[in-house]
Amino acid sequence: MVTLKSYAEMTFPNHAVRVDNDAPFYEHTTVGQMTSDEQLKTFRLTLVDSLPGSQVSIATVEATTPSIVPAGGEDRQGIADLPKRRIFATAILAGGLAGVIGGIIIGAVTNLASGIILGCFVAVVVGIVSGIAGGGARFAGERAWEQANKPAEDIYLIAAYARDEREATVAANVMEQAGITDVRIVNENGAWHSPNT
Repeated sequence: MVTLKSYAEMTFPNHAVRVDNDAPFYEHTTVGQMTSDEQLKTFRLTLVDSLPGSQVSIATVEATTPSIVPAGGEDRQGIADLPKRRIFATAILAGGLAGVIGGIIIGAVTNLASGIILGCFVAVVVGIVSGIAGGGARFAGERAWEQANKPAEDIYLIAAYARDEREATVAANVMEQAGITDVRIVNENGAWHSPNT
């Protein structure tokens, strides 16, 4: 059985997780993410009011120090803990290195002006490709539309333990209207689907 803590640890494997109530997931548990601890308590009350008799739990996924080199098992599909400076550092380093090497080789074979022009071209192309490979592609992924990119802040997972699919959908709608991101309906085995699918 999956609990909120085990779900948070699977989603964010390189983060420490604290949970206020680590109950096993029901067949229809709605889970969403937020990064604002100021709105957390207010939203919890709103969710409890919207689903009378349902249990609501919160997991705090503690922020790690963002680094240019990936550390541990970070979420490779999401952007929540991806620092933008990693993308830029990869692009600048690889593009600059390839541009210098390409410029020297082309300049040695042809002339200095051609070496500079083609070296700059190589630097731009390799920089773009390296930025994409260094993490930029994650911003084009499906979860990039749903997750907030705040790598230095704690992430809060809110779980509403609904009794059926209808209640889970109501919880998902309340979460989405409140600006909660990455809303999913998860079953007791950890399999999930997006609301209304």
